[in-house]
Amino acid sequence: MNKTAIRNFATWARVTLQEAMRQRAGLLGITPSDIKEPLPASTPEIQYFDLGTGTPVSIEGPGIRVRKKLTERLLQDHDIDYGTAYRTLIENMASTWFNRLIAIRYMEVNDYFPDHIRTLSSDVSGKVDPDLVSTPFDSDLEFTTAEKQQILDWKDANQNDELFNFLLLKRCHQIGQWMPDFFEGDDDASDFFLQFSYIDPNGVVYHLVHDLPEDDFQDQVQIIGWLYQYYNSELKDEVFANLKKNVKVTKENIPAATQLFTPDWIVRYMVENSLGRLWLAGHPDDALQAKWKYYVPDAPQDASVTAELDTLKADYAKLQPEDLSLIDCCSGSGHILAYAFDVLMDIYDSQGYTPREAAQSILEHNLYGLDIDDRAWQLTYFSLMMKARQYDRRLFSRDLRPQVCAIEESNGLTKWSDMRGQVEAEQMTLEEQFVNLADELIDTFHDAKNYGSLLQVAPANYDGLLDYMQQLLNEGCNNLFLSGWLQEVAERMPQLIRQVKLLSRKYWVCVTNPPYLGAGNFNAALNKFSRKYFPDSKADFFAIFMERCNLFVKKNGFQSMITQHSWMFLARFEKLRFKVQQKTIVNMAHLGPRAFEEIGGEVVQTTSFVLLNYHIHDYLGTYCRLTDPMTQRGKENLFLSKDRRYTAKVEDFARIPGKPIAYWISENMISKFDGAMLGKILTTREGMATADNDRFLRQWFEVDYYRIGYNFKNIDEAVKSCKKWFPYNKGGEYRKWYGNHDYVVNWENNGYEIKNNVDLKTGRIRSHNYNGEFAFKKGITWSALSVSRISVRFVNQGFLFDSKGARGFTKNDDDTYYALGLINSVVGAKYLSFIAPTVDFKVGDIRFH
Repeated sequence: MNKTAIRNFATWARVTLQEAMRQRAGLLGITPSDIKEPLPASTPEIQYFDLGTGTPVSIEGPGIRVRKKLTERLLQDHDIDYGTAYRTLIENMASTWFNRLIAIRYMEVNDYFPDHIRTLSSDVSGKVDPDLVSTPFDSDLEFTTAEKQQILDWKDANQNDELFNFLLLKRCHQIGQWMPDFFEGDDDASDFFLQFSYIDPNGVVYHLVHDLPEDDFQDQVQIIGWLYQYYNSELKDEVFANLKKNVKVTKENIPAATQLFTPDWIVRYMVENSLGRLWLAGHPDDALQAKWKYYVPDAPQDASVTAELDTLKADYAKLQPEDLSLIDCCSGSGHILAYAFDVLMDIYDSQGYTPREAAQSILEHNLYGLDIDDRAWQLTYFSLMMKARQYDRRLFSRDLRPQVCAIEESNGLTKWSDMRGQVEAEQMTLEEQFVNLADELIDTFHDAKNYGSLLQVAPANYDGLLDYMQQLLNEGCNNLFLSGWLQEVAERMPQLIRQVKLLSRKYWVCVTNPPYLGAGNFNAALNKFSRKYFPDSKADFFAIFMERCNLFVKKNGFQSMITQHSWMFLARFEKLRFKVQQKTIVNMAHLGPRAFEEIGGEVVQTTSFVLLNYHIHDYLGTYCRLTDPMTQRGKENLFLSKDRRYTAKVEDFARIPGKPIAYWISENMISKFDGAMLGKILTTREGMATADNDRFLRQWFEVDYYRIGYNFKNIDEAVKSCKKWFPYNKGGEYRKWYGNHDYVVNWENNGYEIKNNVDLKTGRIRSHNYNGEFAFKKGITWSALSVSRISVRFVNQGFLFDSKGARGFTKNDDDTYYALGLINSVVGAKYLSFIAPTVDFKVGDIRFH
C-alpha cells in the first residue's frame, strides 16, 4: 500500500474540497462572515444575493429550501458563534463528499455494483470517460422520461461534467437505499454541494482515480481508514498546536486529537488472542490455530491452573459461532472490526457454514461498534458492509445493517419533568415508567460527544418506549406546545435507544485502540466526569478506557487493547494496576517506542495485551518483549520469531513496590525487595519550577562572577550575602558522578521575583514547589528525563534545584556516596529498568532500590 500517495492525496483533497464547499455555500448567500439578506428584487420563487462580485447570484426552488435548512442549522446553537458554526458546516460537507467518493471508488474497483458499471472511472485502460457516463442506460439506475431526455441533451452538447454530476448523485441515492446510515438521505443539503469534474486534472475525482493505485483498493478495506486518518492530519496538527498554547481539547476536536490507525499486525494479534482464543479454548482446532499466525499459545501451567482452565474451556465449548459477541467501543474507521469479521468467517467456515450464511450472521449477531466521530463511524459501517459483500453478492438486497453507531447527544431535547409546569396536567397523561426512561436518556446523553462510550447505562426495558410515544402522536394532541415536544422527542429517541442498548449490554470480547490524551488537556466537563467515575485512571484517556472496556466484558470474557505502557509502571496508575492484577493477564506484546510508523521519537511508548475477565491464581502469562527494534516491521518480525518471550505471574508483581508489570525480572531480584530499601537512607525531592526560565535562569558565564553566590549552606546565608544569582541543578545531558553545573537562578531576596511571578492572563502566581529546608544542601542529582540509562551526579553544598534536576539527600557523606554508587551501577540500572522503564525518572522511583 502506497501510504505516501494516500497521505498526499488525502491532505490535498481536504483543502480542495473545503474550498469547493465554501464556493457552493456562497451561491446560497452563506459566507464565512455572515448570511447575506436577499436583495429587494427577490421573490418567494427566486432570490438574489450580492456577494461583492459585481453580479448578483440567484437561487430558486431546491436552492431556497437548502438555504433555509442550512441557515437554521448554523443559527440553532446560541452557544456557538457563527464563525465556528460555518467552519463546522464546511468541514462536514467536505468530509461527507470525501467519504462518499472514496467509498464509490472502493466499490467500483472491487466490482461491487450489481450492474458492474464503474462510476468514477473506466475498466478500459486509457479511457477518460467513466463507464457510467459512457453507457448510463446500461446501468440499473432508474430514470424518468424527462431525465432520459436530459441525459441525451447533455451528451449532444458534450456537457460531460453536468452529466457526470447528475449520474453521480443518482448512484449516491442508490447506495443510500443499500446503506442508508452511510449515504444518508438526511436532506438535499449535501446534494446541493455536489459539484465535481472528472475531466479537470486539478479536480478531486481525477486525482483519486489517477494518484492512488487500484491495487491498494483490491480487497483492502483498511485503505478507507488510512485515507480518513491522513485527511484529518492537518486538523490534528492544529489541535496539538493549540494544546501548546494551553487551549484544551473541545468535544468537537477529540476525534482529531486522538485518532490513530492501528498497525495491521497489532490488530491481528489483539483479535486472534481474544476472539480467536475464546473459540479455540472451547473448540480446539489445529488448522485454525495455525492459520492465525499471531496467536500466542498458553505457557505450560501448574496442575491447579490447568484444572481451572479446563473448567473454563468446558463453558466455552457450549458457545456457538452466533454467540461470539465482540465490541470495539472506539471503532474509528473499523479496522479492528474488519479483521474480526475475517476471524469470524474462519470460525463459521470451520463449523460448516457457507460464506453467504456466515456473512449475514456476523452482521446480525457478532460485531458491534461505537464511536463519537460521525464520519469515522460511517466508515466503520461501510467497512463492515464491504466485508460482508465480499462473501455475499446479494447482500445489498437483504436489508442488513451493521450493529454500529455514533454516539449522539440529547442536547436541545426538553425533559418531560421540565414540561409539567408548562402544560396543564389534564391535557396529557404520560405513564410514569416511560416518562422516567425518556428523561433518563435525555440526561445521560447530554454532551455525550465529550464522553462517548465511557458513558455507563444500566440495562432497562426500552422496547415499549418508542411504541408508547408513537401511540401518543397517533392519538393527537390539541396543545401545540406539547405536540411539538412529543414529535421532536419521538424522532430522536430511536437513536438514543439504539446507542443505550449497545452501551448497556455485555460482550464476550472487547477489542480497541482507545484515544491517548493526558488529563492536562481535558476540557472542564471531561475532567469533572473522569474524576467522578474513574478516579483510579483519570490521568489519561487510555487508562480510563481500560476500566470502561472491562465493564463491557462478560465474566470469563476477554479484553484486548493497545495503550501507552505508562500504566504498567508509573505511580499514578498503581490503583489501576491493582485492578488489572485482579484479572488474568493472558499475554502481552510490549512494544515500547516507534510501534506506529506515524509517530516518531521515544515519548509515545505502547503495549498491547489480552486480559481474561477472571482471576486464575498462579497463571503464567506470556510476555513478548519487543522494545528494542526501532521500527514497526522490526517489532513484528521479533514477535513472529518467538524470541524475547517471558512468563510471569501477576502475584509476583505485587511483591515489588508499586506493583509494576515487571515481567522480565528474576525471582532472585524480586526477593531483594524483602530487605531494606534505599529510601531508608535517601530522601528525594522534585525541585522547583520557575515558570519562566528565560527570565529567571542564565548560564553561569552569562552573569558577572561577583554577582553569583557560591557554596552557601542554607537560605539564611544566601539572603545575607545580597547576591542575585545562585548555582542551579537543571538536569542536562547524560553524565555520571559529577558535573552539569551549567545554570544559575535569580534567587535574590530569597527568590522574591520568582515567588511573585504573576501570570498576566490568569492573575495567578505561576511558580511552585520551592526547595525549602533542602535548599543549598549537598546530595545527589539526576536528569528527570532521559532516553537512555539514568546518570546520577554528586552535588556539593550551595545549589538550588529544578523539577527536572531532582535531588536526593542523606544524613552523612558515606550514605551519599553509597546511594550515588548503587544507582549508577549495573545493578541499579537493572532495577530501574522495571521500576522506571519510561523516559521519566521520578523521585519515588529512586527510593525503591
